[in-house]
Amino acid sequence: MDHPSGSFSYSPLNPEAAEIRLLTILPDKNGKDPVRCTLQTVSLNNSPQFEALSYVWGNVVEKVEILVDDIPFQVTTNLEAALKCLRHSRKKRLIWIDFICIDQNNVKEKNTQLPLMGRIYKDAISVVAWLGPINPNMEQAMSMIKRRESNLAGILQDVRQMTRPWSRKNRRDTIGSILDAVQGFLDIVSAPYWGRIWTFQEYYLPDKLPVCMVGNIPFTLPAVVDLGLHFPEVLTPLMEDLGKVAPRAGDAADIENHRKLQTRLKEARQRLEQSNPMQDFAHDIAASRKGLSSFADVLDLTVQRQCYNPHDRFYALYSMVDGVQKKYPVDYEYTADEVALQITLWILVYEGVDFVFNMFHFYDGPHGNILGSPSPSWVPNYRDSTSRTSFRYKEIDKSLQDWEQKDYMTNLSLLPGKYVLRFWARRVGRTRIVYKFPEETVGIARRILDAVKAPASEWGNGVDEANITERLVWAFLAHGQMQQTFAIDAILNALEQLSSSSDDVPDSTQSSKLVKQLLRDLPSLAGRTVFQLTDCPTGGFGIGIGHIQEGDLLILSGKMMNPIALRDSGFRNTEEDVVHYRMVGNAFVEGIAEDQKENPTPLLAEIKGGKYEEFLIL
Repeated sequence: MDHPSGSFSYSPLNPEAAEIRLLTILPDKNGKDPVRCTLQTVSLNNSPQFEALSYVWGNVVEKVEILVDDIPFQVTTNLEAALKCLRHSRKKRLIWIDFICIDQNNVKEKNTQLPLMGRIYKDAISVVAWLGPINPNMEQAMSMIKRRESNLAGILQDVRQMTRPWSRKNRRDTIGSILDAVQGFLDIVSAPYWGRIWTFQEYYLPDKLPVCMVGNIPFTLPAVVDLGLHFPEVLTPLMEDLGKVAPRAGDAADIENHRKLQTRLKEARQRLEQSNPMQDFAHDIAASRKGLSSFADVLDLTVQRQCYNPHDRFYALYSMVDGVQKKYPVDYEYTADEVALQITLWILVYEGVDFVFNMFHFYDGPHGNILGSPSPSWVPNYRDSTSRTSFRYKEIDKSLQDWEQKDYMTNLSLLPGKYVLRFWARRVGRTRIVYKFPEETVGIARRILDAVKAPASEWGNGVDEANITERLVWAFLAHGQMQQTFAIDAILNALEQLSSSSDDVPDSTQSSKLVKQLLRDLPSLAGRTVFQLTDCPTGGFGIGIGHIQEGDLLILSGKMMNPIALRDSGFRNTEEDVVHYRMVGNAFVEGIAEDQKENPTPLLAEIKGGKYEEFLIL
């Protein structure tokens, strides 16, 4: 990356002394002068007092000029905006900022500085999370937070104002200001900051909660979260009150303004209810600050976050987990696929987390580049989480789990051009494909009803005819939460209603709560494979990813949440003539879940009685 300009050059740092550079932002009384800074070198071993900035670079092509040590230096427009918001009018500000304090053109320096970033954010006296420039809607949200005395006082104050005998215009203005605050809140929680992978550890690592900023206005994250969680219950009375303020008859402008306000209010309610921005926004932050047990957990929480360099999918998270950085040091000379291989070995061999295979999907076919050969099939696609695709099911019966599994340890062996995972697990059975769910929601509903109406014998001799309907329906909907809310007969009636629709995607606006839930859950089944189990005495059935094929072998280790599918790779080691498999993907097998233990199936006993085998996976 070519960001310095002119005659600017960096002095070398001493990695042995844990040296870093710190930036001093010089003050500006009128706030209009160009940004001027100085750089100095310090050792973290001497406990320097400094702040650290957490932010996103923004567009790396669009650059503006600042002065560093009186020498022109090119930075992104987003960083320049942050620097202007951070600088004081009368005093200097000492802060660490990656873009300037690390020579981004020096790979060797990056390899030694990036491992220090965790320590930098932990040692900083405070961390500022700058989300970006402020807009008028954000200002409304900040204003509402500021005047909150307790709980919802700020919002309720605005709502109470609308009950006074004010003019039609005053009421609409008050409603409009609340809607502006809602939009400002949505702008804050959808800021690019929350979507970048580096900001995850930067926000998590400090002992003190970082100070968030939009523009130059500071705030705390809990205050914004609390505001967002209560907005939905506030918008309902607003809708009712707006209905009482009818537009003046014959006044076209007044009628149009009223209509626009109604539309805005409806859209705000829908966005808060349907997209539920707090769910994705707050989940990873809350989970991370409670502590994470493995690198697999960290990767899962950050799967939707973005990075410029594919290596940073992993390196940006190194400080979150002890030990991994020492075992596999940061080295940008490796390919990103080689780093993914290292991380998978760390998770499997050193953390013993087999269920990483249940947390991510696998690539469909050869991919990647490791020393000129494709990546092993057992390296998951760390950008494709099963939780985000609703392919994360309930945990298996605890009697099938053995988290220690000391006698059957995962290991690695090498063949020319091949990394062989030696993986211990029990056999579950082989797949016999019944059908694949169509893409259309109506077609999915019809497929479920067809399965329910088929004879129980078609689903394996271990299936009890007395409860086949219930077991089939819950298996097809196991990726959602409908079992906790709706009765089986009500679900069947709703499926009949959907299957009789002439539209591929029925309109949910006039539907019941149950149908709306089905319209949210059923699309996740599109393209998934329904199979029966063979090569096991009890039989059974389940659901797999779309590219599971006839005859794939399902296995289950003692440290997994659900079975995974293997496929014969065709490769044989001439010395041993043993089958070597490819790892294909995840499968859900009905009848072995923990919440089904009150009605145990023959399949559960069959798997429990099975012996562990070593499977060789390429």
